[in-house]
Amino acid sequence: MQDLYEIRPSRPEDLEMISDLEEQIVVKDAFIKKQEDDMKFYKLELINREQSYNQMFGTAPKIGMLDVVPQIGKPNIVKQSTKKLVS
Repeated sequence: MQDLYEIRPSRPEDLEMISDLEEQIVVKDAFIKKQEDDMKFYKLELINREQSYNQMFGTAPKIGMLDVVPQIGKPNIVKQSTKKLVS
């Protein structure tokens, strides 16, 4: 009885459902591939823009370092903060 069950032909509605599901897999795989490609593009675009920005404005801009009006009697020296690296 088990042998007859295993070798029976497939029903047409089962075959149709299998083909529909396989088609859905193909469509969804294509969608996922497109999304991965888009994500790769946007990551590279973001890296490119960041590098361009840093190249234009510097990687460590010095903010508030310009002394436009020097004080009378005081040297025109601006102190920079020193950071110690702890290892």
